[in-house]
Amino acid sequence: MRSEEDQQKLYVYDTTKGTWTIENDMFVTFAASTTRALYLADDNNILYMVNEEAMYTKLYPREDLYPMEDLYPGATIQGVKEDTFEWMLETGDIGVDSPYQKYLKRVDIRLFIDENARFRIETSYDSTDDWDVMYDYYCTKKRSFSVPIHLQRCDHVRLRFFGYGEFRIYSIAKVIEEGSDVC
Repeated sequence: MRSEEDQQKLYVYDTTKGTWTIENDMFVTFAASTTRALYLADDNNILYMVNEEAMYTKLYPREDLYPMEDLYPGATIQGVKEDTFEWMLETGDIGVDSPYQKYLKRVDIRLFIDENARFRIETSYDSTDDWDVMYDYYCTKKRSFSVPIHLQRCDHVRLRFFGYGEFRIYSIAKVIEEGSDVC
């Protein structure tokens, strides 16, 4: 959040007192939680961990993270960005997790694609080897967006992604419909 002086501040909510307090001047760009810790990345790409004892730990970068670089060469993050290359990703069966006459109506995919990159989404229904092209896109500028994939009625489906260039999948969400007991 921003303070009254328009400065970035990290506010923390105390659940026992029901109040907000200012922790420090950190500007958090990413956060993720697990059962035992909260991970934060600030605007300088420094990764922190807050554990259940409420102790801050700076995880990356640290001088003592790899104290024996000569014993473990290549353990630190370094190098140059790769050139554009072709890639492919295939999911496992989606939709086999419910025995109650439910079926997949749609799959919503939230993704990011860089400029001059291309991707294609294909579907395969009920363990066949036939793949149908559902979406084919060439990107002229960097963007993120959602792609709804409308599915034919089936027991389960697999998705396959092809492309080249930078591409990230943020989420795959299933939209499920109730079926009937009639066969």
